[in-house]
Amino acid sequence: MCKPDANTAFLKGFRYMFSFSFIVLSVLFFFMLSISNSSELKISNVLLGFSGIILLALVVSFLTVYTGIKKGIEAGETSDSEIFRKNGKLNINFLKKHD
Repeated sequence: MCKPDANTAFLKGFRYMFSFSFIVLSVLFFFMLSISNSSELKISNVLLGFSGIILLALVVSFLTVYTGIKKGIEAGETSDSEIFRKNGKLNINFLKKHD
């Protein structure tokens, strides 16, 4: 049985977790807009809130998937890959040039 690559598992989990958290936060945001007391809504405030939702969904999904893949590597459920590993540990600095 072949263990999944950590990169593949990270990207697939990130995509699914981002879509899930984005949908949940968007529904919550629009629900809060619908029950707000103000009769006038400024489109700039709505777009600013929506961009905050996108940023929050990115952060939540990254942290969730990062810790999940880290635990998966430690438990042996996923195989390591060189882009995320350095000295046997999951490395977030994959854009940094290594020796």
